[in-house]
Amino acid sequence: MKLKRKLPESWRGCAMAGFAMAFVGFVFLVLPPFNIWLTNLSYDLLFLFSKDVDFGNLVVIERDEKSLKQLGQTYEKWDRALFARLLDRLTADGAKLVVFDFFPSDPGPQEQDAQLAQSIKKNGRVVLAVDYHSYPNNAGGEPNFPREEFMAATTNWGLSVVESSGNRISREIHPGVENLVSLVWKAASLAGADVTRDESRRFDHRWLRFYGPPEALPRLSFSDALIQDAGYFHDKYVFLGGRPRIQRQAEESDEFGTPYTRWGGEFHAGVVIHAIAFLNLIRGDWLTRLSPVYESLLILGSGLLLGGGLRFLRPLPGAIAGFFGIIIAAVIVYALVAHSNVWFSWMTIAGVQVPFAFVWSLVQHTKRLQREKEVTSRLLEREKEIVERLLPQGDDAAPSVIRTPLKDAALPRADASAASTPSPGPVPATSSRGWLPPSVSDHTLISCIGEGAYGQVWLAKDVIGSYHAVKFVYRLTFSHSAPFDREFKGIEMFTPISRSHPGFVNILHVGRNEPGNYFYYIMELGDDENFGQRIDAANYSPKTLARLIRKHGRLPAVECVGLALELTSALDSLHQHRLIHRDIKPSNIIFVNGSPKFADVGLVTEMGSKLKGVTYLGTEGYIAPEGPGTPSADVYSLGKVLYEASMGRDRLQYPDLPTSLFENADPVLLKLNDIVLRACEPNPAKRYQSAAQMHADLLKLQLK
Repeated sequence: MKLKRKLPESWRGCAMAGFAMAFVGFVFLVLPPFNIWLTNLSYDLLFLFSKDVDFGNLVVIERDEKSLKQLGQTYEKWDRALFARLLDRLTADGAKLVVFDFFPSDPGPQEQDAQLAQSIKKNGRVVLAVDYHSYPNNAGGEPNFPREEFMAATTNWGLSVVESSGNRISREIHPGVENLVSLVWKAASLAGADVTRDESRRFDHRWLRFYGPPEALPRLSFSDALIQDAGYFHDKYVFLGGRPRIQRQAEESDEFGTPYTRWGGEFHAGVVIHAIAFLNLIRGDWLTRLSPVYESLLILGSGLLLGGGLRFLRPLPGAIAGFFGIIIAAVIVYALVAHSNVWFSWMTIAGVQVPFAFVWSLVQHTKRLQREKEVTSRLLEREKEIVERLLPQGDDAAPSVIRTPLKDAALPRADASAASTPSPGPVPATSSRGWLPPSVSDHTLISCIGEGAYGQVWLAKDVIGSYHAVKFVYRLTFSHSAPFDREFKGIEMFTPISRSHPGFVNILHVGRNEPGNYFYYIMELGDDENFGQRIDAANYSPKTLARLIRKHGRLPAVECVGLALELTSALDSLHQHRLIHRDIKPSNIIFVNGSPKFADVGLVTEMGSKLKGVTYLGTEGYIAPEGPGTPSADVYSLGKVLYEASMGRDRLQYPDLPTSLFENADPVLLKLNDIVLRACEPNPAKRYQSAAQMHADLLKLQLK
């Protein structure tokens, strides 16, 4: 029996992403108005960097404003004897072809019309324009031919229509209508263009090739053309037309845009478009769009490549790959135009598929990180379970601990401490683990206010009525002596400097009981969560930053800046003493008289410590990627704390931001987020190298 082999999940994801990007490309390729916009943009961009090309022996003569003034004419009543005079001049010079791109359909003075007709007949290679009136509400239109005497003088005429789209931009060569060829087609036929010999190809789609900006096309004012040296027009193709830029009200404009108009170029008279189209036909270098079949295959291939490829990349490499994808699409289309006169809607790839594929890759990258985070979290939970099995656990383990005699390493009792004296007052209640704490000289233990895997923190009252916090650390909670000694070493190093900065919790006394296998230290007591330093022992709840965040969600930006300034100042002082904290988190920041202080300093160690097992001590989510042990790593942890305080989100959600941040953008909060981003930069080289640097930026933010 053969087993069916399933496609690996990663490859299934690639295939799905690839086909999704191909589908997006097809939608934008065929769906109006996107397909029109992308087609026009793809075409127009072909000429953005094109170089000027020689227009050869082509020249345009325009009836412009200059000619009207110098010859004393009006556009409506132009002296046709002037046309005859110019045409005779062109005939004498031996011009190859003369194209009249205007409509002499109205009667003029009889002698002038006869003179012009005679000049047309004498030249023998004049093409006359036929006007075309489109029906506004119906398809089609009706041609308006020149006067009979002009039609009798030549058999060469064509429809003067410019193919144009929105904004009157011309991109295609107009072929004419069923029974009447276009003006440029007729002119190209007289010039012997090969394409005009096959009438069946007249209605093929042909896209204009522009030889640089049309402004470079040789043009003359009508008045200047009359005074050129003899022989100037020899062997030239001459297009005569143009309309003044000043239009009468409701008069249809004869000016058209080109791809260069999109980039700030000019509009031009229709005769200029005709001249360029004519040059395309006689040179045979017009542009052809890639067939729908090949263009669809190209979109399919690019979709599969982009969708499947970018999915494996991180955001920065993905952005770089996407950029090169755009460059490659542009290079391909420019190469096709240069070598085959073929183009395609390449902006469907560059402007649609690449951005969509990049966004898709970002989404997949985010999901991947989330899955990795969940897997890591589960692994940590399993490791935690394994560790906790080796340590006393909860109430189930408590009875065996309490019943174990002292010689079997049970927790110390009051009479086990040679250095302690019995506490006056009632015996305190046991903690949630069932542990009964030893007594502390001159202090009454009231209640357990904090508990961790390594010990307990108790509320205590001394002989003069002052409240303090006492932390006990027990040897039996560790699998071996090294962590216990490390905790004591941290207190030993921190205690001498604990009163040197207002951001340090004050250590008032340290005691160690070797027979009882424990040590303790007495600290100043943090504020009550609700009443500050007005302590009600029966209802005391310590005010920590963690409780504050849970209660309020997130703190005001200005308050966060003040909090961060005090903590960075304290952290800088700690680092100045060549010590690092290694366990900065909201629950280890208490408030005393309203000011934040670093507490729980058991993991404090010297900078550059190389003790085995030290590297990754701390709490998940606050540990720098390279591990604790440097001032920069402490800054990273503080950055995560500031992220939780300012954004109201768990550090494992970093760097996600609440949507309300953008809806009601607080400039202080946005700039504070920039500081957090630098503090939590995964690359240590790009992170604040010291708390002092971070403090300086916070100070600038506060002063603004």
